[in-house]
Amino acid sequence: MNIRFLIRKYHRWLALFIGLQALIWIASGVYMVTVDLDYIHGDQLAHKMDEPIRENYQNLISFAEIQQLYPSASKIELVQWLGAAHYRLSDDDGSHLIDARTAHVISPLTRDDALRVAEYHFAQEGNIINITLLTDQKNAPSELNGRTLPLWQVSFDDEIASNFYISPDSGILVTRRHEYWRMFDFLWMLHIMDYENRTDVNNLLLIISSILGVILSISGFWLLFYSFKKSRPQNVRRDK
Repeated sequence: MNIRFLIRKYHRWLALFIGLQALIWIASGVYMVTVDLDYIHGDQLAHKMDEPIRENYQNLISFAEIQQLYPSASKIELVQWLGAAHYRLSDDDGSHLIDARTAHVISPLTRDDALRVAEYHFAQEGNIINITLLTDQKNAPSELNGRTLPLWQVSFDDEIASNFYISPDSGILVTRRHEYWRMFDFLWMLHIMDYENRTDVNNLLLIISSILGVILSISGFWLLFYSFKKSRPQNVRRDK
């Protein structure tokens, strides 16, 4: 069988199999490089994220006293939380948020605490329409990408359907989600062909498709070169 015929035949089948995915790669890639990544991350949604300590340190409980209260703490940091100084520490039981003036333990955050955090950090126009404490890891929203629960989910009625996710233990605004992020995440799933976790860029399906895409390109160039060669005019010998 003619090798050109074989290459053309398999090229067509490869184009049928991989062509749609190639189109998805191009379309999703255009979206990813067009939309600003900081916007996708939701940086525009939140402010007052890294505020300096503004209180007089003499009015605060010292690190030494906190260490005495929590001798098993592996990490202690002084942070500004909701406009006031707090200690955030980690030990065998997890994270804790403590008022740096009174040593009062804030965590775990209540619903009202989560509401205050969301209102304090939200930088756009919109009202809170729902607050939910998420505890079931198996039924966690896919937009959390496997982040560990529990987390407070705070939803807003703004134009891009924003969600804040707040740790009830540390009081940290863990992440922000909105419609453009969800579109990015969906296209990312299609782009890397990881339809379950959306994180594995070395999955077998993507590797096989990439190899087939390379083969498709090589065979296409070969057929193009062959067609040019075939269409080249031949010298015609005339008898005198």
